[in-house]
Amino acid sequence: MTYFHKDREGNIKKISELETGHLENIVRYIERRSLEGMEIFSNSLDPDDKWEYDAPIHIEGYAVKEKMGHQHYVSELNRRSV
Repeated sequence: MTYFHKDREGNIKKISELETGHLENIVRYIERRSLEGMEIFSNSLDPDDKWEYDAPIHIEGYAVKEKMGHQHYVSELNRRSV
Protein backbone atom coordinates (compact mmCIF):
# COMPACT_ATOMS: atom_id res chain seq x y z
CA MET A 1 0.00 0.00 0.00
CA THR A 2 1.19 3.52 -0.79
CA TYR A 3 1.12 6.22 1.88
CA PHE A 4 1.46 9.94 1.30
CA HIS A 5 2.93 12.87 3.21
CA LYS A 6 1.32 16.32 3.03
CA ASP A 7 3.62 19.18 4.01
CA ARG A 8 2.58 22.49 5.55
CA GLU A 9 2.37 24.12 2.10
CA GLY A 10 -0.10 21.45 0.99
CA ASN A 11 2.27 19.55 -1.32
CA ILE A 12 1.65 15.80 -1.41
CA LYS A 13 4.42 13.26 -1.93
CA LYS A 14 4.74 9.49 -1.48
CA ILE A 15 6.43 8.64 1.81
CA SER A 16 8.77 6.38 -0.14
CA GLU A 17 9.98 9.42 -2.13
CA LEU A 18 10.97 11.49 0.93
CA GLU A 19 14.65 11.92 1.72
CA THR A 20 15.90 9.84 4.65
CA GLY A 21 16.81 12.93 6.69
CA HIS A 22 13.33 14.34 6.17
CA LEU A 23 11.77 11.05 7.30
CA GLU A 24 13.92 11.07 10.43
CA ASN A 25 12.84 14.65 11.19
CA ILE A 26 9.17 13.78 10.72
CA VAL A 27 9.44 10.80 13.10
CA ARG A 28 11.14 12.96 15.74
CA TYR A 29 8.48 15.65 15.30
CA ILE A 30 5.63 13.15 15.75
CA GLU A 31 7.32 11.67 18.83
CA ARG A 32 7.70 15.16 20.34
CA ARG A 33 4.07 15.96 19.62
CA SER A 34 2.96 12.69 21.23
CA LEU A 35 4.66 13.78 24.47
CA GLU A 36 3.37 17.37 24.33
CA GLY A 37 -0.10 16.49 23.08
CA MET A 38 -2.08 18.32 20.43
CA GLU A 39 -5.52 19.71 19.77
CA ILE A 40 -7.69 18.19 17.07
CA PHE A 41 -11.24 19.05 16.09
CA SER A 42 -14.12 16.61 15.97
CA ASN A 43 -16.22 16.62 12.85
CA SER A 44 -19.02 14.39 14.01
CA LEU A 45 -21.99 14.19 11.67
CA ASP A 46 -24.14 12.51 14.31
CA PRO A 47 -26.35 15.12 16.06
CA ASP A 48 -26.69 12.79 19.07
CA ASP A 49 -22.92 12.55 19.49
CA LYS A 50 -21.60 13.83 22.83
CA TRP A 51 -19.05 16.11 21.08
CA GLU A 52 -20.01 19.53 19.86
CA TYR A 53 -19.32 20.21 16.22
CA ASP A 54 -15.74 21.38 15.71
CA ALA A 55 -15.07 21.17 19.44
CA PRO A 56 -11.33 20.93 20.17
CA ILE A 57 -10.18 17.65 21.70
CA HIS A 58 -6.80 17.21 23.39
CA ILE A 59 -4.97 13.99 22.46
CA GLU A 60 -1.53 12.73 23.42
CA GLY A 61 0.67 9.64 23.37
CA TYR A 62 -0.33 6.81 21.07
CA ALA A 63 -3.41 8.72 19.83
CA VAL A 64 -1.13 11.42 18.35
CA LYS A 65 1.13 8.83 16.74
CA GLU A 66 -1.87 7.05 15.24
CA LYS A 67 -3.46 10.29 13.98
CA MET A 68 -0.21 11.44 12.35
CA GLY A 69 0.65 8.08 10.73
CA HIS A 70 3.85 7.49 12.75
CA GLN A 71 3.97 3.77 11.89
CA HIS A 72 4.11 4.48 8.13
CA TYR A 73 7.15 6.76 8.46
CA VAL A 74 8.93 4.31 10.80
CA SER A 75 8.15 1.41 8.45
CA GLU A 76 9.73 3.30 5.56
CA LEU A 77 12.86 4.02 7.62
CA ASN A 78 13.04 0.34 8.60
CA ARG A 79 12.63 -0.69 4.95
CA ARG A 80 15.68 1.45 4.18
CA SER A 81 17.56 -0.17 7.09
CA VAL A 82 18.27 3.18 8.77
